[in-house]
Amino acid sequence: MAKSKIYPFHGTVAAVDKKALTITLQGKEKPRVITIGSKSLIEKDGKPATFGQVAVGDYAKGRVEKEGDKEVLLKGLFGPAPEKKTGEAKPAKKSKATAAPGTTPAATEAK
Repeated sequence: MAKSKIYPFHGTVAAVDKKALTITLQGKEKPRVITIGSKSLIEKDGKPATFGQVAVGDYAKGRVEKEGDKEVLLKGLFGPAPEKKTGEAKPAKKSKATAAPGTTPAATEAK
């Protein structure tokens, strides 16, 4: 018996084929097709949903299982894309300025 391979996925839904029961995600190099199976669990906006509620443009993430040459959806979460964090810089680390023993930086500048 071959060992199944389960792994995560994420991306934006580019197409939904209701006849073939597949979802196509946009890919950097090529589209990725995920098949809906009898055990697939789908949530949209945090609530249980059906395959018919998945729409082009939805952000998708979840887990798939490789079955032969297909990726079959185990659990998929669909909804708006998470907001990207922009312009948030990490606070700068405080530098540890050292002065000569017995002096303070202010006392050194006064001389």
